[in-house]
Amino acid sequence: MAKRKPKKPQANKKNKKAKKQARQMPRPDKQKQENPSAKGEKLEKSYEKPKVKFVLKDSKKLLNLLIALVLCLALMLSGFALAKLGFFDMVQGVFTARGKVSTGSLPISEGYDDVKNVPKGEVRYRINKNIVFESRYGSGDIMLENPESCEFNLVFSFYTKSDSKQIYKSPMIKPGEYIYRDKLQKWLKQGEYECTYKVVAYTADKVRVGETGGFLHISVET
Repeated sequence: MAKRKPKKPQANKKNKKAKKQARQMPRPDKQKQENPSAKGEKLEKSYEKPKVKFVLKDSKKLLNLLIALVLCLALMLSGFALAKLGFFDMVQGVFTARGKVSTGSLPISEGYDDVKNVPKGEVRYRINKNIVFESRYGSGDIMLENPESCEFNLVFSFYTKSDSKQIYKSPMIKPGEYIYRDKLQKWLKQGEYECTYKVVAYTADKVRVGETGGFLHISVET
């Protein structure tokens, strides 16, 4: 009888196919080893960036605070310096309105009897001859009056005696009008000043008919 060759088991063939497929497929171990490191790098980067942002934000806040403090100190120092130089008084003086011409008579009795009855053709008036200005830029009690019994319109002017510099000129004051307070048009420094004044008389048609004058004292306190 002829001998038959023994058949190889099919399991060996299956094993060979499985080995080939295993060689062709990428090893999962390598993927597992590579992926965690790659993810770790991404995580590290994603956590590092916010730290830098927080540091930058804090430094910006500190810088802004320092700038604000420096500006506040500079403003305070400049404010003290300007106040010492009288800057704010000057600004206030610029916006202080001129004296108002009011109808009637000055609310003081001194000298009223002298101007109650003015003879025809004469010029009589009332004026404060010791004027005090609390500030060189402010108003003072100049007290100028053209009595109702006077027939002329009057304009008052003040001059410093030392150099004859005009420091004040009133608007035209009609009979029965007065100015109680007004500011100088030329500012004077703190001190005492001997001055002269001039009163010019005009007709109702603004024709100049004459002038008179005298002396007065001006005190500027600041």
